[in-house]
Amino acid sequence: MSREWKTSVRGACVAAALSMALPWCGVALAQDTARGADGHARSGPESGAASEIEALRAEMRAMEARHRREMAALREELARSGGGADGALADEIDRLLDRMDGLEGRLEARPESTGRGLRLVDISLSGVAAGGWSDRNDETLGALQGGGHDPNRRGFTLQNVELILKGAVDPYLNAQANLITFIDRDGETVVELEEAFATTTSLPWGLQAKAGQFYAPIGRHNPQHPHQWEFVDQPFGLTRFLGPDGMRGQGAQLSWLLPTDFPLELTAALQNANGETMTSFLGANGAHGDEEDGHGHGGGESTFGEPRERVVRSLDDLVWSGRATTSFDLSDEWTSLFGASTAFGPNQSGNSAETTLRGADVSLRWKPLENRRGFPFVDLRVEWLERDYEFDGFTDDAGDVFGADALHDRTWYGQAVWGFAPGWTVGTRYEEFAGDAPEEITGLEDRDRWSFTITHYLSEFAKIRLQVNRDDSDTLGRGTAVWLQVEFNLGSHGAHVF
Repeated sequence: MSREWKTSVRGACVAAALSMALPWCGVALAQDTARGADGHARSGPESGAASEIEALRAEMRAMEARHRREMAALREELARSGGGADGALADEIDRLLDRMDGLEGRLEARPESTGRGLRLVDISLSGVAAGGWSDRNDETLGALQGGGHDPNRRGFTLQNVELILKGAVDPYLNAQANLITFIDRDGETVVELEEAFATTTSLPWGLQAKAGQFYAPIGRHNPQHPHQWEFVDQPFGLTRFLGPDGMRGQGAQLSWLLPTDFPLELTAALQNANGETMTSFLGANGAHGDEEDGHGHGGGESTFGEPRERVVRSLDDLVWSGRATTSFDLSDEWTSLFGASTAFGPNQSGNSAETTLRGADVSLRWKPLENRRGFPFVDLRVEWLERDYEFDGFTDDAGDVFGADALHDRTWYGQAVWGFAPGWTVGTRYEEFAGDAPEEITGLEDRDRWSFTITHYLSEFAKIRLQVNRDDSDTLGRGTAVWLQVEFNLGSHGAHVF
């Protein structure tokens, strides 16, 4: 059998294989295009359309590379053998290569033409509820448990039900919205838009921008949602400084991941200063007295004189906040995270009064190289925050005159969580608040609290938690509370960030 004849047979086989493969790929592409043309989110078998296209694209690229190598070798052999009798075969090979290039071009163009039909929105629902008892009455318990999602009465509390929608808008933006509802102490249903923002995905130089309604980048705990907490309630000192529902508002944010040898990120945000979620600024209760208004949110009037409405005339009438974070591996089993935060802006106690927040936090995690589903582990965290709250001179209801001054207070908490067996953790937390506010102002008195908790994770999507709190307040006295919490998560949810 001559070498030329073998070459011709081989080329014919390659051409035949391509002739059969290319129409099949074209049919698959046409079927998938028809399936995604209506622009609706997919469910069931059709939800894998995006992954099918990626697999098809990878297969096409591998096939193209393989056959290009074979055809290059075939041409060389044809050239060496004269190739006169195989000119038709060479033309057929060129034609098939052109068809392959055209099909690959159609595949590469698909993300722009039909990508929206293939993108899915991640939808999840989380629910947190608790039941409990305390040796204090409900009025006192409501003051002690001032967080908007804290269990705050004897009996049962629906702390939070949260609907989360997130996904890719296009190649340049991601978006997320968090809608929450809960039942307040009066049995009324409260619905809130907790967060709704868009973030960029393709800015250069390690930059990322965010715009919308979002949590201010201050501290470790503030940006966390209730289903991410390691305890039943949030630290009460943060409730006093950042508000019952955390410090959040409408604005814009810019983050920069620096090109360093270790992770270092700087974040700056500019947000509106008004609203109930800006407690230390132009919020409803300023440097508040009562921690709660009976509806699970901060309420009441300013502690210092009659509140004065401030309109936005310049950037000085908005809240600026910033945070720097860095992380180091201390060893193969220990990881550390360090953060520093600040925020400043106007408050409602006077036309020129301002508030400044400063804080720092340290987190450590130990997880051995040999572990089972992430257990055992140890998480340690300490967070500290202080506030300078200026107020203009005023005359109180009794006629006493007070000159302009500033309130200084501070809070910190430390917690440790030990995952001692797969699905089981125990934890303890100590909190302390101190300041120079008058003793008669309930909600700003010196106070400390111990908490002890044990948690059983039934699965990745559900857990049960038992917690005991022991409070000691200068004005509310000592009290003990016991809470049993149940949490569930439906749908897609991301991994919790260390």
